[in-house]
Amino acid sequence: MGPGRATSSVARAVALFLTSLLCGLASDAHAEVAVRRTFLKLPSSNGHGAVMLDLEQKKVSHFREHSFATEEPVIDALGNDVFVRGQPQVVHSRDVLFDAFFGLRSGGTQRWLSTQDADLDASGYAAWAPGKTGGTGLATMVQRVGTLEVTTYVFAPQSVPHASFVMAVRVRNTGATASTGVSVFSLHNFHVGFGRPGVLADLDENGETVEVSGSDLVEKGFAGVVVGRPLGAVTRK
Repeated sequence: MGPGRATSSVARAVALFLTSLLCGLASDAHAEVAVRRTFLKLPSSNGHGAVMLDLEQKKVSHFREHSFATEEPVIDALGNDVFVRGQPQVVHSRDVLFDAFFGLRSGGTQRWLSTQDADLDASGYAAWAPGKTGGTGLATMVQRVGTLEVTTYVFAPQSVPHASFVMAVRVRNTGATASTGVSVFSLHNFHVGFGRPGVLADLDENGETVEVSGSDLVEKGFAGVVVGRPLGAVTRK
């Protein structure tokens, strides 16, 4: 057997082995696991603070007083950094919002939108241009109540030099007949009490006061002052 023939035989043997191996693998193959959506929290920041729209809970679930997670290290009476089990202790930024969401009144019934399913395929960041997908810090959540399509918009406005966010809503009738008695209301559950529980932990609501000043809703507490202000009258088209 010459060298050329030996090489040819080896090649055939390798080809046969690979074919058998692939056939064996194919017999044990299973159907692919269905794709699952895992990105359900949509943050937005203007560099001063941060807000988060939670598509799973169907509400705004987080409003941080700063964009950074920690303000400073914990210092003891001697001016030294404090460590616990080798870890430096820090003063956390506070989440001053327990939750916020809209409600819808229609057809003689009213409901909180946090109880209505969200269309996850239609929700997400708003497109930066027609025909595009995402590309903005404008978080949206689409829900449907009968023939009414309700879109919640949440974002941190770049033009405001403070921790702030905007909640807006659009209600669109997708049916062939007019819907009557339609109106929208909202809940803004801020927590500005004592404590520094952690960046994503709920702050307490003790020691708070709430007052109405003109059209502003002013909530005060140990953590500071939060002002809620309507942007303007409802626009109808």
